[in-house]
Amino acid sequence: MACAASPQAPSFWLHAMGARRQRGSLEANSRIDVAIVGGGLSGLYLAYYLKKASPALKIAIFEERYVGYGASGRNGGWASALVPFDKARLERDVSLYEAQRIDKAMVEGVYEIARVIQEEEIDCDFHLGGTLILARNEAHKRRLQSYVQQENRYRSEPRHRWLDRDEVELRLRGTDSLGAAFDEVCARVHPAKLVYGLAKAVERLGVQIYEGTKVSKISKGKLTTDAGYRVEAMHVLQCTEAFSAGIDSPLKASIVPIYSLMIVTEPLDDRFFDEVGWSGFETVSDGRGLIIYLQRTADNRVAIGGRGAPYLFRGTLSDEAETNPKVKAALVDALLDLFPYLKEVKVAYEWGGAIAMTRDLTPNIFYDHDLGYGATFGYGGDGVTMTNVAGRTLCDLVLAKQNELTSLCWVGHRSRPWEPEPLRYLGINSSILLARMIDAKESEGKDANGLRRVFSLLVPK
Repeated sequence: MACAASPQAPSFWLHAMGARRQRGSLEANSRIDVAIVGGGLSGLYLAYYLKKASPALKIAIFEERYVGYGASGRNGGWASALVPFDKARLERDVSLYEAQRIDKAMVEGVYEIARVIQEEEIDCDFHLGGTLILARNEAHKRRLQSYVQQENRYRSEPRHRWLDRDEVELRLRGTDSLGAAFDEVCARVHPAKLVYGLAKAVERLGVQIYEGTKVSKISKGKLTTDAGYRVEAMHVLQCTEAFSAGIDSPLKASIVPIYSLMIVTEPLDDRFFDEVGWSGFETVSDGRGLIIYLQRTADNRVAIGGRGAPYLFRGTLSDEAETNPKVKAALVDALLDLFPYLKEVKVAYEWGGAIAMTRDLTPNIFYDHDLGYGATFGYGGDGVTMTNVAGRTLCDLVLAKQNELTSLCWVGHRSRPWEPEPLRYLGINSSILLARMIDAKESEGKDANGLRRVFSLLVPK
């Protein structure tokens, strides 16, 4: 599989948007009602719902680089109802009812995104086709059949189905799968088109977006930029996810940045899709532990991403970490394993980005009325929908509304700290290595239960 040069933009999605309008930076002290730090989907949704609920509010967003520069413009384009933690753990530690409420909130989040896209006329290739999680070996099959049964406990109307080999072939041919878990609530989306469209929508509502404005400090009722300008606000809300550590703020975010990498093919001709089908534009994954995720783009490319990039000591963020030859090779291998027909097809772009992981894999959303400060973080790679849910939740917390969203388990939740370095470095990278070893054993039909027991000591259950 040949490879083309990487684009200058930090993702294929952003590159595909072409030249963009550079918004101005903050160039004077200011006094407003709401200051939102971070111009990704979280900050944009938060501004959108606040302005819709209270049009008189004077709201501004402060973004260090430009709208969508972080994970919001680099992700795999899955608007799913997935959460980063195991809902069975939530059922065990809290209740079945709470697990059901979380599932309901995420499902409603997918449909709310669809509603906003339609209302604001955002052309972002949104297609609600569901997702296929393929069973490529017997271990995958056992786990995914159990997963379908478990997940359907959280819905009054089950949305998960087990598809046998023949049913999978009707949707996606030639993958040599033993079956698949199918979840009907997942949509493919073009991340950059979504984030750019949402930014334009909030600007139409009267929200000011400042780009090229790095916030260096947040304190009660104000923020300070690197350029020395100060903004006074009744509410200061931080939506900086993996970039949170670079700001001196009340947020003692116990998160680590984990890199997820992607590649995308050149546009494919009709012969490929005549061979494999994929007419439903389902998002696709499989049962491996070292996650992969795919989509068929609107212009008939295949985009695939996955984990496996090493955690950098002390959670360092690095442009160099956004590409990794070993992870890229693994993604190419995974793509060719699924679709051998792509052997002669070029990889058009490669890129990566950091996601924020909490120690218990649970998102944190909170607002302190005494400080006038709130934050949302820790989406763990499931942020396309979680940003919408979190944005609506934080909006309601600021406006002192009590409802289903503001009473969910992640509201006011503070994840326990990660272990200190070097234990953190050793533990995270050991878990990545173990996941890779487990996947290798299972692909060979070997028992990996011993390795799984060791893995469970490192990863929350």
